[in-house]
This record gives sequence, C-alpha cells and structure tokens, in this order.
Amino acid sequence: MHGWNPIACCGTGGSIGSKPICRLCKREIPTAAAAEGVESLGENVTDQSIEVPSDDPAIIIARTFEAPRALMFKLFTDPYHLVRFWGPEGSTYPVCEMDVRPGGEWRLTMRFADGSEYPTNSVYLEITPPERIVYRDAPLDRSQWQDSLAPAQMVTTIQFEDVGGKTRIVATVRANSIDARDMAVKMGFGQMVMASYARLETYLTTL
Repeated sequence: MHGWNPIACCGTGGSIGSKPICRLCKREIPTAAAAEGVESLGENVTDQSIEVPSDDPAIIIARTFEAPRALMFKLFTDPYHLVRFWGPEGSTYPVCEMDVRPGGEWRLTMRFADGSEYPTNSVYLEITPPERIVYRDAPLDRSQWQDSLAPAQMVTTIQFEDVGGKTRIVATVRANSIDARDMAVKMGFGQMVMASYARLETYLTTL
C-alpha cells in the first residue's frame, strides 16, 4: 500500500540479535522464507492473515471487520477518515489529498513521532464502489509524469468483500519483483499494515 513504502518507512531502527525491527511498530520482523506454496506470516487467527506466495511478487493482507462494506469503502476514500487510522500508531498526516477517480492523484505526507516526514504520491487505476480500489506509486514531481508514468514499483488492490454484513478487506500489494517483495516483508511491511488495521478497528468504535 502506498503511504507505506516498506524500505523508506520501516528502515532498520533496531535489532534483536541479528533480526531487524520495524522502527515504527517496534516489533521483531520475520524473514521472507516462502519456500513452497504460500507462507502465512500473520497471527493466523480467524479474522486476519498475511500471505506471501512463492510464485508471485505479492503480499496479501486480509482482515474481517464488524462493519458494512459501504462504510469501509468510504473510510478508505475520504481523507477525513483515512488519516485517523492509516499507518502505525503515533503517525500523523499533515497532507492527505485524494482525487478518488481513475487517473486521480493521492498525495500523502506521513509524519513520524520524531517529527520527520515522508511524502508519497499514488495514482488511482480503478475505483469500483464499494468493491475495489486499485492504485500505484507515482513520482512526487508531476513534471516527471509527462505523457506516461514509469513502470510501477508497487501496485495495490484493496478488495472489499461482503461477509454477512461484515467486511473482509483483502489488500494485495504487488511489487515489481520477488526480490523487492521479499525485502518489503523483511522490513516489516505486513506488520505495519496490520498495525493500521488495528487502529481502524478502534476507529470504528467511535463512529
């Protein structure tokens, strides 16, 4: 998911022995050892999972929420709501501009607890309410866009599935190579998304 560049956002802010720790969520990061089929790196409870296919440069992150699909779609497409749960605990967003349509921009600046900032830019490829959002990374400088964008480093598809009045969100984040995907896993990308999902769960109780 953009706004969560796994290399720039996570970094390696510490370690336990030889294992890196995500500097945002302060949790031990698993290595990406997807030897056969699909390896799950999440907490394997019934409502959430992280999967890393061995034959596809993707990270698939899923969680079920006690809220209707139309509401969940709105939370992911309205900046007023999104900044209240996006990213890890302690992060804030002084900039969040969303032009939610195919070809529209999503400009986001994440401010960390230490005051440092990380700007990102994405372009929406598909908006299908209330089922699906697809977007890709894009240069911060619009002058670099010219007639077409460079090949994407990361494409994110967020699927909203109706499950008897609940919503299962399945985010498929596809990198441009297996190596890039494995680096994202190693840097704690999935755990950071799960941290955001936990914040979203809490935010839902306030609505």
